Amino acid sequence: HRDLHSFPTRRSSDLWHYYDPAQLAQVGLCTGWSGCNGLTLARSYFEMPTGPLDNAASTAVVWSAQFYIDEVWASAGCGTAEPVQIDEAGPINGGTVWPGPDGRGLDTVYSSGSSGCDADIPPANVTSAAQDAANGHWPTLTLAMKSPNEGDKYQWKKFVVGAGSPTLNVTYSYPPNVAYGLGVANGVNCNGTTYAPDGPTTLVAAATDNNNPPLNPNLNFEVSNNNFGSDVAAGSARIA
Repeated sequence: HRDLHSFPTRRSSDLWHYYDPAQLAQVGLCTGWSGCNGLTLARSYFEMPTGPLDNAASTAVVWSAQFYIDEVWASAGCGTAEPVQIDEAGPINGGTVWPGPDGRGLDTVYSSGSSGCDADIPPANVTSAAQDAANGHWPTLTLAMKSPNEGDKYQWKKFVVGAGSPTLNVTYSYPPNVAYGLGVANGVNCNGTTYAPDGPTTLVAAATDNNNPPLNPNLNFEVSNNNFGSDVAAGSARIA
């Protein structure tokens, strides 16, 4: 797996925005709380590098992907876990303004990290979005973070950016290369068709892996009658 870190941006409904990794990420409705300073409703976006998922030879299979970030303040305080929603989003840049390129919802997690009780949010499941990045060979994946109820001031939260927060943890692999050298040991070729010899038959093939470091791929085989009309046998073998 790989841990991938981000470049964040924040958007607010009063059209104030920044594109800066040195600021706290803010989410939700800030009204009636000290320190709002005219800010109303905020969302934060995170541009996560996904270059390791981009292999020109094949498309990565994402087995799991989790998004983590450290919550450092919540209007509800330490005792009440309030939700934050993670969405898949479109690209961002320094000119992106409210409401931002928000997309489909991925996960909603509950956390109560605040002043004196900082805590990571529970891992948000963003597997499908990471697979989208792999399928599209994207250099980055943008995730949006917002309040599920943007009219609820108790869902107002702040998150630290830096020192591993946020992190996208992805477990993935690449499928092996196409098998080659397929044949039948001691087969008899007659007019371009290979026939198996009498007695036990050994199928032969080779394959190479497409991961770094390489893994040992399995070879699966089927034996059938009448041009795959009915199976006679099937099995697999691992290449050492």
